[in-house]
Formats: sequence, structure tokens, C-alpha cells
Amino acid sequence: DRIVVMEGGHVRQIADPMKLYNHPANRFVAGFIGVPPMNFIPGRVSRGGGGARFLAAEGLDLALPDSWAGALGAPPSDFKAVFGIRPEDIGSAAANAAPAAPAVAGVVDVVEPMGAETYVYLKVAGESCIARTDSSVRCRVGDAVSFRLFMEKAHLFAEDGRAIV
Repeated sequence: DRIVVMEGGHVRQIADPMKLYNHPANRFVAGFIGVPPMNFIPGRVSRGGGGARFLAAEGLDLALPDSWAGALGAPPSDFKAVFGIRPEDIGSAAANAAPAAPAVAGVVDVVEPMGAETYVYLKVAGESCIARTDSSVRCRVGDAVSFRLFMEKAHLFAEDGRAIV
């Protein structure tokens, strides 16, 4: 019914499996629950007149959902953060169907056909990421690709690891 996630002898979160998966309390829990594990991209949140954006290496610039405004709190206009997204929320049917879903560009390192799905390992903003895509997705090692993100399932973590969104 409930799982206790511990790190170094300390309880990090106690919850049912789906709450741990969908609403991790911190980056450790987010990376611990789920196979393949959640992707993490360090960067910063910048807020200005056009809303909040996540900015990272190699020009990654993602508009953050307006629904995150309350969780982001009052500015400072800029702070370090880590963007987290599960492999199944990159290049998925839900991401591709979402209106105005942002995309990330990357270079394919490995393609792992699994039958009904394909794991695409790629570099995004200098970080290794995994996209769990439909088996119809065709790409090869070295290809430059772009995958849409299902932002409704994305996460944002503070520099200290606690969940912001």
C-alpha cells in the first residue's frame, strides 16, 4: 500500500507507488522510482514579461507552463534548478498530441528497439537522456532528432533537490 524511500538511512518520502512516481518529494525519489529512470537536466529558471522559462546548456530554452507560476513563487527573476522528465514523456503520443508542446533537440547515442516501444538514448543540453518512444520512431546513431515534451508530467527541482513542481 505504501513504500518508504530511504537514502543514507534517512526517510525521503512515504507514499503509495503512484504518488511516488507522479509526485516525488525530491530528486532522489524521482530518480529512484521508474525504469528507465527520470531524465534530469540542470539549468536555471528565468522569469520575465513573457512568463517563466527553463534555460540550460547548448541553447535549451523551454517555456514553462503557466500553471507552474504559483509553485515558482515570487521572483527572484533567476534561480538554478533541475528539469526532470520521464522517458515516456519525451516523444510520446501524448507529447505529440499536446497543443504547443515544446521540443528538445539532441543527438542519438543508442537506439534500443524493445518490440512495442523503442528506447532512444540521446544527448540533450549536454546531458544523457532517454526517450521511450513508439516502435514506429526510426532514427540511427548520430542522427540529430527533435522530440516533443509532455510538460503536464514534467518536474522541476530546486538546486538542493526538493521538488518545486
